[in-house]
Amino acid sequence: MPRVNDDEIFESLAHLVATGEYLDDMLGLPGVDLDGGGAFRGAVNRARWRRIYQRRSSRYLAAKASGWIEFYPPLEVATPAAVEEAEELAGVTLPPLLRRLYLEVGNGGFGPGYGLAGLRNGHHAGEATASLAGRRRSDVGPRIPMILCHWGCGITSTIDLADGQIWGSDPNPGPADVSCEFPQGMTISEWFALWLENRLYQPWLLEDDSTGQWRGATLEDYENMLATEG
Repeated sequence: MPRVNDDEIFESLAHLVATGEYLDDMLGLPGVDLDGGGAFRGAVNRARWRRIYQRRSSRYLAAKASGWIEFYPPLEVATPAAVEEAEELAGVTLPPLLRRLYLEVGNGGFGPGYGLAGLRNGHHAGEATASLAGRRRSDVGPRIPMILCHWGCGITSTIDLADGQIWGSDPNPGPADVSCEFPQGMTISEWFALWLENRLYQPWLLEDDSTGQWRGATLEDYENMLATEG
């Protein structure tokens, strides 16, 4: 895990939001840098397509230097009432870093995946804002779950407000009798720190080659996979 300092993480995230570079997918200007493969966003008219850059990639940095990036707009912060409502529903206070980010940086919409899920009147990606259902009586999974972000295909990252640990959920590969939820062995501070280092990946449920058991992928699993693909 990277070295974690909440003040440094806060300042780094606040800077990204202030400069409009706060999501993994960054859009290029219409009709610019369309040669070669990659992902694009646009309508039928190819001349209006926008290249989708991965933030911090070499191509993105070159495009940014050339003035080809359209930066995201400023974000609205959460109201104290929205934070208090979430904490009342959960029955616990939010982790200090997360609470400060909502109140001072943005009510969601920045960070991993489709962006941190917002609280009331905040950012939502597809399904809803941050989901809080109070205490859950279960021996498997987070006890006080709060969805942090959606990654697509039903994959989510969740924080257990009971102990501050991050859980992943990947409903796609496993058999029906295997839980799609798994602990990822990190705090919210470590989660954001990995994202800032471009080393945070969407939760992935895999079958261990040596044991045959289903488990969440580790950072080493992701890096081995990327090395193999590279």
